Amino acid sequence: MPRTVPLVYVVPPGAVAAVVGTNFGGPDHPLWVANLEAEPRATWQVDEAIEVTARLATPEEHRALWTRFVDIWPGYESYVERSRREPRMFILEEL
Repeated sequence: MPRTVPLVYVVPPGAVAAVVGTNFGGPDHPLWVANLEAEPRATWQVDEAIEVTARLATPEEHRALWTRFVDIWPGYESYVERSRREPRMFILEEL
């Protein structure tokens, strides 16, 4: 059953988007993270719907893109401090 989740995103080179599962600083990863890990195929929609596949960002991608997320929403840093975990970041690539 498809589920819709509004997310902040950035556009990395060569990909549709990157998304990060902060869960507002909660102790666990958000449920959509587990859904993408179990089934990486998804539909991404901003203007038009695009079929994508999700993969975990490499450590290098995570470091490079994290600053862009914090630029959009500085509260992400407090989420990491509060949760004491690194949020999982996914790169979405068009199928």
